[in-house]
Amino acid sequence: MSECERARPARAFGFGLWWTMLTPVGKQETPMNIPAPPSSVLRLPEVRERVGLSKSSIYAFIAAEQFPKPIRIGARAVAWRLSDIEAWLASKSEQNSSPKLSVKENS
Repeated sequence: MSECERARPARAFGFGLWWTMLTPVGKQETPMNIPAPPSSVLRLPEVRERVGLSKSSIYAFIAAEQFPKPIRIGARAVAWRLSDIEAWLASKSEQNSSPKLSVKENS
């Protein structure tokens, strides 16, 4: 018996009957249900924790083109590439390690 021929038990009322008629019995391999590597993208709370900035500061830096832009992962969801965040942090640490002031010695 193929997957299409197997039927799920129908529910008598509400959304359940319609939904069971449309959903396949087995899980299919589609791009939406193939999990991404766990560390390849970060959601906003994880980005905030890594960079130490507030949500409004992150979006202000994005508007000023001083922070990586997020990628859309859903209709109402965004995430940041881990590699972009790590590169941004590395660039900030390089800026902090470079000398900012030249000190003149009095002779």
